[in-house]
Amino acid sequence: PLTDEGNILRMRLQGDVLVFIASARGETDQNFEASVSRIKNAIEHGNLTEIKVERAIAEVEDLIMPIIRGLPASKRLEIDGTEFVKVTHLLSGNHAAAIPIESVESLFNDLANYASGSPVAWRKHVPATQVALSLIVLREVMHHGGFKTVSLSRQAA
Repeated sequence: PLTDEGNILRMRLQGDVLVFIASARGETDQNFEASVSRIKNAIEHGNLTEIKVERAIAEVEDLIMPIIRGLPASKRLEIDGTEFVKVTHLLSGNHAAAIPIESVESLFNDLANYASGSPVAWRKHVPATQVALSLIVLREVMHHGGFKTVSLSRQAA
């Protein structure tokens, strides 16, 4: 359970690198980096399928769970990096506002329905394969980290 209001978890996905930066009252406490190139390559080659999404979820969980457990408790989740910015543009017109997990889950459900074969589930201006990894990472971190909202970091806004 996340209890410390002063701690912030910042997450950046830039290309093939996922970075977690945990801060308490403005001081950086911990920084973790992980390569997501294998997951990204599997998703981006060919059509997006239900099996690819399920495998990506499992691999992302395996990657992030030890990291999340090792970080100090945080109430706020902030994101930056071009990959996450694409997702936030699909989630909310007001990028200064915190985006609720329900919005992330709804967009993820659209992605899952599209991967399952629904031709109308993904009618967005960005192709599903271009946001799949960042959306899966964001959803899994919010879900397993207990975050109710996410917002763009000041650096990304």
